Amino acid sequence: NGQYGANKVYLKAVPGNTWSRGIWDGIWFESGGAGVLNQTCIYNADYGCFLGAGSFFEANNCYFQNNYCGIYGNNASDCTLDWCMFTSNSTAGVTAYPLNFDMGWCTVQGNGDGIQLQSSYPEIDRTKITQNTSRGVVAGAGTIDMGTSSSDYGYNSIYNNSSYEMDVFLYAYVLVCGNYWGGGQPTDIHYNNGGNVIWWPYLPYPPLNKNQITPNEQPIPTLAKPKPGDNVILADPLSLILPAIELRKNKDYAAAASNLEAIINEYPQSEAALAALWELARTYHKAKTDSPGVKLASNLSTTLSRMLPDFKSGKSEVHSQLYPTALKLLTYHYLQTNTPASAIETCQQLIQEFPGTSFEEEGWWSLFNTYYFLLADTSQAKSCYEQLKQNFPKSEFLVHAYHTLDLDDVQPFVKEQLAAEIPPPIPVKYYLSSVYPNPFNSSTIIKYELPESDQVSLKIFNIEGQLVT
Repeated sequence: NGQYGANKVYLKAVPGNTWSRGIWDGIWFESGGAGVLNQTCIYNADYGCFLGAGSFFEANNCYFQNNYCGIYGNNASDCTLDWCMFTSNSTAGVTAYPLNFDMGWCTVQGNGDGIQLQSSYPEIDRTKITQNTSRGVVAGAGTIDMGTSSSDYGYNSIYNNSSYEMDVFLYAYVLVCGNYWGGGQPTDIHYNNGGNVIWWPYLPYPPLNKNQITPNEQPIPTLAKPKPGDNVILADPLSLILPAIELRKNKDYAAAASNLEAIINEYPQSEAALAALWELARTYHKAKTDSPGVKLASNLSTTLSRMLPDFKSGKSEVHSQLYPTALKLLTYHYLQTNTPASAIETCQQLIQEFPGTSFEEEGWWSLFNTYYFLLADTSQAKSCYEQLKQNFPKSEFLVHAYHTLDLDDVQPFVKEQLAAEIPPPIPVKYYLSSVYPNPFNSSTIIKYELPESDQVSLKIFNIEGQLVT
């Protein structure tokens, strides 16, 4: 629970007869733990680093290989990863739920998924994400900053990942301007159940040095800010919040927060309001961690609590995700600030008011973390686990809950057995991607998805509508 530092550590777990892997965790952080790793190698563990609620972690020039998951952040407050390598981790290089982290100059290569983000707001730049056997970046809910327009490009390389370069769902909002996608525009960004991505301008060749890069400015779609009376539900949410993001990056947190609140109040029906809500949480967090001396007019919990009645009452039409998302953000805030009574209250609201949805599922998982990490009440945590298992038998959180509860159990727990019960996501509709490369000479790649197994006939026509093959 305290603080520590490690330099030039080599930690390798040797598989034996007792455990499915050599050890459970390379490093485990309880609530409030803090530490720094330099030139550290972690191999063959279930979790290279497991970050408990409210912990702080920094890794510099570290290597995470052949773990179940390289780093798993669970309601952790902060994580900084610089010059790190994540490779051959079977589930993912980094999993964040939710985790506020900055990542730069890293390599994420040859894992299951590269980076999994759920309800997070990370900042990632100058990182290579390639050759992962499933997806490069998975983004569910939250705002992900991998490069904004204007002067702050991401200079990431995201290419040659087997399934998708990026899988975006549950109203995630992703800024990936000034990144390299293998030589042209990104062709393998998958959308499901909401979400928005701005990827232009893009880099035409791999970034080696920031000063050598001139992003390809063509094509740039027109981003029109809606006027009063427009159908704001169809407004591009990310273009609306970009000015506030620029203010935050310039450390003008008060102006950024005011700008974001204005978007929420002015366009409550639009996805712009939802994106602004996530970015508002990031702005308060950055103000607290980057500039402790800066005093905003309010704090995150006060601001969200003030907004909740209007989101819930229906005084004006609002986006259906605003109220439960505000409850989620309040829950994360209470977990990270060690306020268990308030966390329990918001968890119970998510469970009771949104039965059978992902919000109830996340409510049980956050309640589990509250009891286990903040209150050290293993009995209540086990009850939450059992309820989660009963209501959501295929929840990904079951693996992490079982792992947490049975850390000291001498009986082996093989995660692969539980993972085998969780089938890969099935597409919800028919989907045919653009061909890549295009134009092409002798060959190109065409990816498609079906909501069910079936025979497929693929026909190609020329520009005049004549069947080619």
